[in-house]
Amino acid sequence: MPILSIQDGSFPFLVIEGDTVPLSWTRGLLFIQRMGAGFIRINSKGIQYYLGDELSTWALPPEWTRASCTVTQEGLCQETQAGRMLYFPEQEAALPDDFSLLTTNDYLRKIESGVNGSACSSSDSGRQIVVGDRRYEVSLCDLFDSKLDIVYDSVNQHVYWRQETTPFWFYMLISLIGIYLISSISQNIVRLFPQAPDEDKKDDPQPKPNTNHNYIQQGIILLTVLLLEADFWFFTKSWTYLLTQQDYDLSRHLTFYILYGLAYQFLCDDTTRRNCVSVITATLLLLSCRIHHTFDNPYIMVLSILFGIRSLYKFFDVDISQISPTTTHSNAHTWLVIDWLTFVSVLTNGVSQTSLHTFDDFIKQSTTLLVSTLVAVPLFMYHIKKESS
Repeated sequence: MPILSIQDGSFPFLVIEGDTVPLSWTRGLLFIQRMGAGFIRINSKGIQYYLGDELSTWALPPEWTRASCTVTQEGLCQETQAGRMLYFPEQEAALPDDFSLLTTNDYLRKIESGVNGSACSSSDSGRQIVVGDRRYEVSLCDLFDSKLDIVYDSVNQHVYWRQETTPFWFYMLISLIGIYLISSISQNIVRLFPQAPDEDKKDDPQPKPNTNHNYIQQGIILLTVLLLEADFWFFTKSWTYLLTQQDYDLSRHLTFYILYGLAYQFLCDDTTRRNCVSVITATLLLLSCRIHHTFDNPYIMVLSILFGIRSLYKFFDVDISQISPTTTHSNAHTWLVIDWLTFVSVLTNGVSQTSLHTFDDFIKQSTTLLVSTLVAVPLFMYHIKKESS
């Protein structure tokens, strides 16, 4: 489900980042998307298109407003019901001079408390006032100012829309948690390559694990997962934003993986593995999905490779690593199996969504696995050399 970033100041048209010409729905890339994609999703984060047959069977609950919308040469589509509202015109975005002439529909009833009966609050929306016009046209201004999330189902010719309800403070909290987790990964990477001991510390060259910090890290990860779960089901019901079965399945797999990983580290009292990069990476994957409402986002490839590196490293390392007194090889191998199953889910439900075709899926999944292996093997060899010295 590839995604195209759009400019936030190209009112009133959709313009891809780096381009200067508005995209056309009657030719080129957007025409192929509209006619060939299973559905197109448009919001402030970009244009996302899925080449599958249809939307998920459980997706688009009552939080989404639905209307019949047929293909038109004027824009993305035009509603067939009274008012015939047009979505994302490509030539000119018209604005009625008198909103009382419009036939009220669900969208207009929703936004009639906005600026002049409009969802736009920008001073320069780029729309042209047309005297006597009786049709409202949804443009880029509506998308950003009203925080719209629009889905066009080309198979059934339906359009769905809703408003983003996530408060700003929630995004700020997610950002702070993400910064902390990224710094934790950096610390784990540094620990893989110990510094030469000082003259005063030759007898104790390796720093001892900071148990308090480990517990704090585990607590933050646990609270983050609980917060995301509360938001997933109750707060903003973020599950209703997920459009594909792959997104839903991977979010459930990662949540189980994180909770199991935290329980394993705590109950086994395994201080050598408590700072688990894979658990932190899985948490970052969930945070990225919460922000973009899909795992098809700019962070999926980097985080998938990082997750794969750690999974492969543990696969090579599990039999030679020091096992704590409360940890058995059976527990370690069970954790390894769960780790690998999760990595497979990341590849099939996460990485594969960024591709256009099955062959592209194979190439990206193979590349992720190859890069992960090329990094994990030298790390494992370095570990063997360190253990034998």
